[in-house]
Amino acid sequence: MFNINNLQSLLHPPDPPGKQTVEQLRDRISELELENSSLRRLEETIRKNSRLFEALLEKCQEGIGLITPDLMVLRLIHSLAGYEEVDVSGQPFLSLIHPDDASCFQEAFSTLLSAPAKGGTCEFRFKKKDGNWTWVECQMTDMSDDPDVQAILMNSEK
Repeated sequence: MFNINNLQSLLHPPDPPGKQTVEQLRDRISELELENSSLRRLEETIRKNSRLFEALLEKCQEGIGLITPDLMVLRLIHSLAGYEEVDVSGQPFLSLIHPDDASCFQEAFSTLLSAPAKGGTCEFRFKKKDGNWTWVECQMTDMSDDPDVQAILMNSEK
């Protein structure tokens, strides 16, 4: 059966694969240049936001950390107690809480994990890097369902 498309493909066959016209190549180069420019702007925005975030954390008056649901320190973002992230990452969070306050904290933490509101507060003594204890009030937020966090956010203030 006769088909006009078959006739056109016979009269004007497509370029063989890998053989592009100069104009097609120029168009593709223009597309890539625009994409590259867009990526550079995005990269600069990310750099600026990162510097802003670091400046805010530097002046922060709160301790900020992430712990797992099984109470292991996942990440220390800002410390009020003199720790660096390497000092506490992977450590049991309860080892940093005064033994007399551990049960109160565990109860608040259990309530947090079972509560639909996904938030809670607890006061306890926190061990500083120098070995002394300091009272903190800790706001806990369950962000374990957030794929970018997957942990419990701990915001503490003296």
